Amino acid sequence: MQKSQEIQDGERRRLINAVLGEMHHDAEQRLAGEACLELVLSQDPRSDYSSPEKWLRMVDQKRANPSWMWIGWALVLLLSLASGFLVYGKRYQILDPFWIYSYSDSSSFSKIEDSELSVKEKLILNGFSVSGAKKLWDLEPENAAYFANYSLRLFKETGELPPDFLNTGRKIDPGNAWYNLVEAAYLSKDAVSQEPAGCVANVYKPYLGYLPSYKSSYFSYDIGPWGIDDLLSYKNGLSLLDEIEKLPRIENYQNQYAAELNHVYRSEKGMPKEVLGYMIRVNDQDHARMLEGGIDLLRAKVWDIGKSGNPLEFAKFCNQDLLLLRRMVECSDSGLIGQMVERRWIEMLVSETEMVAEKLELVDAYPWLSVMQMRLKEDHNVIADCLPVSHDSTGTAAAEYASRKVASNVFTFSMCVPRLAPVDISELKIARLSEIASFVVMCVICSWVIFVVSIGVISIYRFSVTWSTHRLGARVVKLLTMGDWLWIFGVGVLAPVSALSLMLFLCSEFLHQHLFVSAYIDVLGINFSMYLVDFIVFVLLALFLPVQISIWRLSRRVKVFGFKTAMPLGWASMIAAFSALIALVSQAPNWLFVSLALIAFCLLILGLIRPLLGSKADTFRCQVLARVTLTSYGFMLFNLAIFAMVACLLQQYWFEKDIFSQISSEEPAMSRYEFRVAEQLKRDNLNVLDLRNSQ
Repeated sequence: MQKSQEIQDGERRRLINAVLGEMHHDAEQRLAGEACLELVLSQDPRSDYSSPEKWLRMVDQKRANPSWMWIGWALVLLLSLASGFLVYGKRYQILDPFWIYSYSDSSSFSKIEDSELSVKEKLILNGFSVSGAKKLWDLEPENAAYFANYSLRLFKETGELPPDFLNTGRKIDPGNAWYNLVEAAYLSKDAVSQEPAGCVANVYKPYLGYLPSYKSSYFSYDIGPWGIDDLLSYKNGLSLLDEIEKLPRIENYQNQYAAELNHVYRSEKGMPKEVLGYMIRVNDQDHARMLEGGIDLLRAKVWDIGKSGNPLEFAKFCNQDLLLLRRMVECSDSGLIGQMVERRWIEMLVSETEMVAEKLELVDAYPWLSVMQMRLKEDHNVIADCLPVSHDSTGTAAAEYASRKVASNVFTFSMCVPRLAPVDISELKIARLSEIASFVVMCVICSWVIFVVSIGVISIYRFSVTWSTHRLGARVVKLLTMGDWLWIFGVGVLAPVSALSLMLFLCSEFLHQHLFVSAYIDVLGINFSMYLVDFIVFVLLALFLPVQISIWRLSRRVKVFGFKTAMPLGWASMIAAFSALIALVSQAPNWLFVSLALIAFCLLILGLIRPLLGSKADTFRCQVLARVTLTSYGFMLFNLAIFAMVACLLQQYWFEKDIFSQISSEEPAMSRYEFRVAEQLKRDNLNVLDLRNSQ
C-alpha cells in the first residue's frame, strides 16, 4: 500500500515537473507553480498522472510555433473590418423602413463636393438650390428639363420667373403648354385674391352654406368668393390658359430630372437613400404648388361668372376650362403629393362651380356637377387604413402587416387617399424578407459586439492571475489535440451559427408559411418577437456552447486537473434554454410560461459564468478554460464577420426587390409603392372628372 502511494506520488511529481517545463530557471515562479499544482492535484489523489505527463513531454519535443494564433487573430481583425465597412456602407438600408424622417437633415449634401462625380453630376445633385439650378442650365442652355428646374427653384425662392421666361421656354421647347400654365400662375399673384369667408357680399348669400371651410382629408381650405385686383393681369392670364387648347402637350420634365437624380445617386455611394427620396418628394410638391395660381384664375373666373349671371359664359367655362383641368391632371407626372394637390384643385373648382350653378339656377342643366360632388364626398368617407391584398392565403395577418407597411411607407398620406394601390401577396413576402434580413444584420452586429465585450472581460480575468498560474495554464492548453479543437470549433462555434443561418435564411418554406405571424414584442415598429427570442437564445447558446464543449474535451484530456466530464447545471441550462424558446414563441401571452422561460435563461447565464469565474480554489482550472474560451470566441468573431457580410448582401438583394423601400428611375417617388399609390390617385382624379360625360 505504501509502495503504491510512493509510485503515485512519483507520477504526480513527474507530472508537476512536466507542466512546469522551462520554469526551472525561475525559482520563485517554480515554487509558486508547484504549490498551485499540488493544490489542484490533491483534490483527486486517485487520478492517473502518467498520461498527461507523457503527452506534455511529446509536446515539448515538437518545435514551438505560436505564430498561427497571431495569424488567426489578424484574420479575425481584418475580416471584421471588411465586414464593418460593408455593413456601414449599407447603414441607410437597415434603418430605412423605420426612421425615414431622418432624410430631413440636409447635412449629407456636404459630401458632394468631395466626391469623384463629374461637374454635371454634382450640379444635378445641387440642383435644388437656385445657384446650382442656374449653373446646371448654363451648362446645357438647350436642355428644357434644366430650364424648367431652374424656373421652379427661382419661383420657389423669390416668387419670380427667369427674365423673358415665356419666350425662352417657347424657343427651346416649342409646343409645350407648361410654360403658359406657369406664366398664368405667376400673373395670378397680382390679378386675383380670395376674400375672407366672413366678408362675403350679399350677392353670395344664397349659397353661404358651403362657405365655412370645406375640409379634405389632408388639406384644409376655404371655399369663398374671389375678387379681381388687376384686370389686365387677369385677362392676360386667362388668355394664356385659352392658348393651351391649341398646344399639343403639357410637360414639366419632373420625372426626367428625377431619373437623372436617381442615376447620379447610384454613382454617389455616400448619399443616403432617404436624401434622394426627400429631394424627389420636395420636387414633386414644388411643381404642383407652382401651378396653383392658374387654378386660382379659374376659380376667380367662375366666381366672376356668378356675379355677372351670364349662363353662356358658364356653359363655356364648363365646356372649356374644366376640360383644361382634366388635361392638366392627365398630363401630370406628379408623385403622391402632387396628385393630392391636384385632388384639392378638383375639390375646390367643382365645389365652387356647383355653387355658381345653384345661384344661376342651372343645376338641372349640369347634373354631373352634383354627381362629381357626391363622389368627392364619398371618397372623403373612405378610410384607406388597410391595403388591398390580392391572392391572400394567409388570412388577416397579411392584411394587418400590409396596413403597418402603409403606415411606415406612405405615413399620414394613406388617410388622404380614397383607394390605395393593391399589392400582391408575393410582394408583401419580399418586403417581409427584406425586413428580416435587416433584422438579422442588426442581430449579427449586436452579437459581434457582445462577443467582443465578452473577450475583453475574459481577457481581464485571464491576466488578473499570477504570472506562474498564467504560464501553467498556457502549458496545459497544449494538451488539447487537433481533434479537441475541431470539436470545440465545430460543435461549440459553427453549430449555433449554422442553426441561426438555417433558421433565418434557408428555411424559406417555413418563412413563407409563417411570414406574418402575430407577435407581442416590436422592434423599431415591426413584429419580430419570434426572431428576437431566437436571437437571444442564439447569443446565450453561442456564449455557452464553447465553454461546455471545452470542459468536456479538457476532461477527456486532463481530467487529472479537476475537469469533470459531466456538468449537470450546464446541460440542464441548455435544455432549459430550448424550452424557453418554445415557451416564449408559442405562449407569449401566458406570463407563467414567460416567467419559467426567464428562469431558464438565468440558469443558462449561471451555467456560463460559474465555470469561467469560479472560486479561488478553481483559479487554475478557470485560467485554462479562459484560454480555450478566448480562442473559441475569436473563431466565433471570424464566423460572425462572414455571417454579417452574407446577411448584408442578402439584405441588399431583397431590398432591391422591395417595392416599399426601393426607388426606381421609372417610378420616381419615396418608394415604388408610393408611386403606385400616386398613379391610383391619378386614376381616381380622372374618374371624377370623367363623370362629366356620364350624364
